Amino acid sequence: MANVISSGFGSLSDALLRANHYFEVELYGEAVKWYRKAMEEGNAEAIYRLALCYFQGKGVDRDDAEGLALLRRAVDFGHAHAMRELGVLYRAGELVEQNMDEAIRLFTLAAEDGLADAQYDLAVSYRNGHGVEKDLAEAVRCYRMSADKGDEIATYYLDICYEHGSGVDKNHELAFFYYDEAADQEYPSAMYATGLCYEYGTGTEVDLAAAASCYRKAAEAGFAKAQYNLGNCYLNGNGVEQDYQATFEWFKRSADQGYVQ
Repeated sequence: MANVISSGFGSLSDALLRANHYFEVELYGEAVKWYRKAMEEGNAEAIYRLALCYFQGKGVDRDDAEGLALLRRAVDFGHAHAMRELGVLYRAGELVEQNMDEAIRLFTLAAEDGLADAQYDLAVSYRNGHGVEKDLAEAVRCYRMSADKGDEIATYYLDICYEHGSGVDKNHELAFFYYDEAADQEYPSAMYATGLCYEYGTGTEVDLAAAASCYRKAAEAGFAKAQYNLGNCYLNGNGVEQDYQATFEWFKRSADQGYVQ
């Protein structure tokens, strides 16, 4: 029996640990060799990672057919990431014939296994009615599951649902809560939206200094709307000391990205 070592991801075999180490230091040929050894032990994670090597041409010649075969094998072992990745291929019709029913089936299996990305994929499907009947309440349920696992994009869209009452009762306080949660994960759209909440007192008290701080974080991440709003803060002295030079600089950075108010 293979020696097994505990890690932050559960129990990994020596072979898989070696493979992951070699992959991290970009010795992809060695990584592939050890992924194969771990695969021989029936390790689903190794099968999945070897599939990615074939898709990316790392340590082996790129071979999408072999990557797909290995991905399916990992799915047969119940590997959540493999199920989600295969679902993405079926949704896009990439390497396989497009099949939304199969995509939804795989997303659902991975979501039930607790994979946040798959829960988000399901939420988008229910929100847009892609492969399933449109169901905003179910979309919110899936966004919430993904958000609870720390997915910042799901958290942001859950904010929007609460702000606009899509699939849930409108609740500005909860909208602000989830915007703030996503902003803490440095998601630029959420930092900008949190700034709007502080500026206009939506779901929280008006706090112009906090608004300017949120706009600055999003602006420094390259978010054009936040750059424009930060320029306005400097123009009007809202939450910051009035500074026309800073106003010009932030307006220019926003305009350079094509944002026109």
